[in-house]
Amino acid sequence: MDAFQALQVSGSGMAAERLRLDVIAANIANLQSRNPQGNGPYAQELTLLFQVPGYGSGVTAQVVQDQRPQSFPMVYDPTSPYANAAGYVTLSNVDLATQMTDALEAAQAYQANVNAYATSRQMESYALQKMG
Repeated sequence: MDAFQALQVSGSGMAAERLRLDVIAANIANLQSRNPQGNGPYAQELTLLFQVPGYGSGVTAQVVQDQRPQSFPMVYDPTSPYANAAGYVTLSNVDLATQMTDALEAAQAYQANVNAYATSRQMESYALQKMG
């Protein structure tokens, strides 16, 4: 892997982890929201990371909504305007503890990519100095 590929891999990792942090922040902000259409709870978004085909190409990220029906908790609140016929309200599937853990993990992964990027730049600079 040459120096430019190393920078590309680290850069794509930083971009993917930044997007992941943005998605986590949106999930936390919408923890008690309804979906934009107002006909159900806010469905958490997930960030999927994929390796870009080819040696030293990095990663790409895709944001998807978690629509697994079993992941939406229900509480009994017959006074809510969102209650079903049995008096249950479906809540958002965002779990604050999971989001905070994921945020810490994403921040550490971002920092690791920053360190790898900086190290690649330093090695490249050193190599150029030795050549000249």
